[in-house]
Amino acid sequence: GSVLVTDALSIVGSGSGATRLLPNSDTVDEFGPDAAVLRVDGKTLNISDASLDGNAPTLLIGQFVRYQNGAQGDVTRTSSTYTVYTPTGSNSGAAFVATGPGTVLNVSNSTIDAPGAVGIGYQLGASGKVQGNNFAGGGKGDFIIYGVQVTDGSTNVLISGNSFQNFQGGSGGASSAGVLVSGYDPVADAFTNRAFATIVGNSFSSN
Repeated sequence: GSVLVTDALSIVGSGSGATRLLPNSDTVDEFGPDAAVLRVDGKTLNISDASLDGNAPTLLIGQFVRYQNGAQGDVTRTSSTYTVYTPTGSNSGAAFVATGPGTVLNVSNSTIDAPGAVGIGYQLGASGKVQGNNFAGGGKGDFIIYGVQVTDGSTNVLISGNSFQNFQGGSGGASSAGVLVSGYDPVADAFTNRAFATIVGNSFSSN
């Protein structure tokens, strides 16, 4: 199930190789609020110097950390691995999700390796900065992975100084990418909600 953060909290580890956050059960859902290991609802959660391990394929994890309803967060010097709900085809799983107006998530100097589908996702008006991170997309295979995904009404996201490598998977005619910016609304199944990101000074290789 989900752990709900109900007050301002900072998780400070001893380094991503020394401190590991590891869930001990599947998340309730694949998508939405109950898909998260840590759910931050209108509060502040900062995470630094720790590893977030989704423990796939042993566990089915929809999202590791979900910021919603005006939540705030700074994530720095972390590593995130194996946050996967379904691994192939219509694959899913996200390391970090920020959703809703007023929600702000900043991620810096971190590593995100082979998430189920999305490393960091911004949607429905959430904003933030993604700076100085390393993203690995899992190489070739029957899956679609995006390093950073900005969709469905989020228009204030800065993506700068990151490295995106090995986003080579594909499925159903679609392809993986280091960064996806799209106005697609999955509920309406139409491109209705404008999305925008500033993308500068990043490196892309083997994509």
